[in-house]
Amino acid sequence: MRDLAQIHGATVVEGASVATAARTIGMHEFPAGKLAEAARKWSSAEIADAINGLVELDAISKGDGERAWGPALTRWSAARIR
Repeated sequence: MRDLAQIHGATVVEGASVATAARTIGMHEFPAGKLAEAARKWSSAEIADAINGLVELDAISKGDGERAWGPALTRWSAARIR
């Protein structure tokens, strides 16, 4: 998700080329191009929401609170996967 967010910011938000974005974040151009294709399907808010959800799932998986991992993952993925 971090790479998707960085590529989204560089290519979608700032309008940089994939090659420039790849160099900036230290990634090869081919995987950066694949991420750029995916990034065009997300808004900045959707990426932020997904990252926040993953942070929450990470905390749950490590035993944060009384929440169960399985139902949390199901709810998270159902809300975000298209």
